[in-house]
Amino acid sequence: MMNDYDIIREIFSQEEIQGFIKIRKFQQELGYKLEDYINTKLTKDIQFVGRDKNRPEGVDYIVHNEFYSVKNAWNTENSSNKKFREDRNIKNWYRLNKDSSTNWQSCFVSGVSEKEFVEYLTGNVPIGLELFL
Repeated sequence: MMNDYDIIREIFSQEEIQGFIKIRKFQQELGYKLEDYINTKLTKDIQFVGRDKNRPEGVDYIVHNEFYSVKNAWNTENSSNKKFREDRNIKNWYRLNKDSSTNWQSCFVSGVSEKEFVEYLTGNVPIGLELFL
């Protein structure tokens, strides 16, 4: 009897499967990396509670007594989570829009950007003319 993995092995090469696994692992870790980056910009009136076992359910940050959930992309949240969040007045901020633009300008912390987030992830500072001026 075949399971999904057997079917996948019939359709894709081992190299393709390993590439997919690596990408999925990165995507799963990206949420933590996003929080870690935002946490570098916290001020005294913003509290990160996202990994606290005693946090309010569904809450990642408390900002001026408002609750926030943070997601990497517009489609990361399922409908039941959305309903739960809306019923509890938990605001949602996400990084990527459907059209590939970003929402950094509406983030609850200041001084964040896609360029800086990529630098945070990769450790690489892109070379540009501004470095020479």
